[in-house]
Amino acid sequence: MPKRRRTEDGMSDEEPQDLTLEDNPEGPTVRSGEVWFDDGNIILRAGNTEFKVHRGVLASHSPVFADMFQVPQPTRGPTVDDCPEVRLHDDTFDVTYMLAALYGKTDLLGSDGVLHFRAMRAMIRLGKKYQIEHLRNDGLRCLKREFTMTLEDFDKLDPDEYLNFSPLPKDSNPKAIDPVGTMVATINLALECGIQSVLPAVYLLTTSNTLGEFLYHKDASSIPFDAMRSCIYGREQLLQEWLGSGNAHISASTSISHTGDCKAASISLVRAASKCPDDLSNLLLPWVSLVERWDTLKQPSERLCRTCKQNVQLSHDTWRRKVWEDLPKYFKLGVWGDLQDAET
Repeated sequence: MPKRRRTEDGMSDEEPQDLTLEDNPEGPTVRSGEVWFDDGNIILRAGNTEFKVHRGVLASHSPVFADMFQVPQPTRGPTVDDCPEVRLHDDTFDVTYMLAALYGKTDLLGSDGVLHFRAMRAMIRLGKKYQIEHLRNDGLRCLKREFTMTLEDFDKLDPDEYLNFSPLPKDSNPKAIDPVGTMVATINLALECGIQSVLPAVYLLTTSNTLGEFLYHKDASSIPFDAMRSCIYGREQLLQEWLGSGNAHISASTSISHTGDCKAASISLVRAASKCPDDLSNLLLPWVSLVERWDTLKQPSERLCRTCKQNVQLSHDTWRRKVWEDLPKYFKLGVWGDLQDAET
């Protein structure tokens, strides 16, 4: 796979052979404040940060490290604290989170059992690169709980926030949350690591912001052209589907009204539904949740008679299930069964 442009969070596409003994370190180095064991017997260096860890721990988790440690090393190789130093061509944050996970330092990974995004990304990326299967699988479980393949699991999520990972590291300023940036990084992660099964739900998330907010975000240029084109195409398809059959199902389900007030409410509801919300992903929510989040629907919906309310709910549920079934097609991804994840 060709290398992808690095994002602000340090996305890159390196291969395991980039793990080498460092012969000519450049620039001042600093010791990791999070992963440094005085009784360690090897130094890992990522960027200008050094980590003192244990060869046995690394070898027990990673065949890549185990194989490297079996290769005879130069007697005059670089040392730090009388330990050989190995240079990793990986993002410093990624290495920090990988080692934190291997050593069970859960305070660095997140709180309340929820990973923050950069920890999850590090586990997936470096778990793949260094063949640490359990690390990659833990990260994948977190990602796939957030970006699901089924509508039932989609309904369990909170549309206002990520439930299975936090966009921010511990102690970060909540005002610094960048949902579009996290979305962009998630797209790049899925493409880089071949996690196709999450792409429909990830691409759907791009419709939760206006097209301008998405296209002109500072990180948007890091998305490969084909992926960006799929996101834009899918947005248009979802919009047209709602304005066509989506809007029609509301009109049809309220066509038999029982009172004058109900008829007037039905007309108002259809008119309101013809104006799409900025967050198109909300259209796949259950009807009650959609109405709660879409103010212009709320008042006319509440004025419907009980029968019409039930009809609308059932009709909308049928519509969104059909849309979810076809969701990969909207984004030029084929069908759900075509979306196979790359092996470790």
